[in-house]
Amino acid sequence: MKSNTSMVNNLIAICHIIDDFPTFEERIKQENGSNNNFALELFKVSHGRFSFSMSARKFYAENKDVIDTINMYSNIMLFINEGYGLLGDVKNFSSFYNYVVEHRDELDQILAVLNRIKELGFNRLEFDPTLDFTQKTYQVRTNYPRNTSVEYLDNMEVVPSYANGVVQYKTTGSAFKMILDMHFRSISSYMNEISLNDLTFDTSKLPSDLSKEETFDKIIALQSQRAGDYTAIRNSVDLGIGIADLYVIFDTVYKRINNLTDVDKKDELIALLHSIHETIVKMQNISAEYDQSVVQNNPNISEDMLQSEKDAYVRRREFDKFDLC
Repeated sequence: MKSNTSMVNNLIAICHIIDDFPTFEERIKQENGSNNNFALELFKVSHGRFSFSMSARKFYAENKDVIDTINMYSNIMLFINEGYGLLGDVKNFSSFYNYVVEHRDELDQILAVLNRIKELGFNRLEFDPTLDFTQKTYQVRTNYPRNTSVEYLDNMEVVPSYANGVVQYKTTGSAFKMILDMHFRSISSYMNEISLNDLTFDTSKLPSDLSKEETFDKIIALQSQRAGDYTAIRNSVDLGIGIADLYVIFDTVYKRINNLTDVDKKDELIALLHSIHETIVKMQNISAEYDQSVVQNNPNISEDMLQSEKDAYVRRREFDKFDLC
């Protein structure tokens, strides 16, 4: 679990006690620091159960409205333990509070985002305004059960490649990144994660639910938008690698024939090989011309991308050979 995650319910509760939060936080830190059982005893008192703790009864009486509000949206014991207990990180609550204060005029939208995230089944979230989801290329396998997780974002677009059975994609800008767990061969909310760099975005950017149809299938469907690019890359790799393979075979045969002795028609064979070499050079030129036309006619494809796909194809092929040994 990331250190800068918080329970969604606790963040919702903070939104509803925003004016009282600084004072309440100071009081909590003073009381909880000297009493390991304070959170539990306060929980009992605030839920009408008996407690021997005088300090808990007194604290509840003095902060009843705030504690009742927290219990309405979360749980005072979980609230204290997460923010101020041994495993708590007060920085998370403080940084979130500061963000809400800074965006006070958008408080309703912040609550709308938090409640929608909760409706989708996320119990915890990571929030950090400095997160940038545009710097990574994501990938899913087209065979749905073979994925261990699916990363879902806003404004996704595919990154066409030669590789079979996978879809690579990026985001041009997203307020969130979901990691949807697939260890049980279908999306399960138990291990799902969500990270956000903004809490004021339109909730319609989030998927309507976390089903395969609303997440995985929409990523796969992005391929059709760049079908031409996929074809161009595949043609470039097949043509370039095919000719490169042909040259390797030619070079091997040429060296063997050139090393022959006592062969009457060796010179004739060498001459034929020279004509084959000329043909291969012409084919290489045609391949290079095709790559140039691809780059010129497809603004999202560069020469470096085509070369990278060819290099990746060769690496995969070598790995497959090694894997079969």
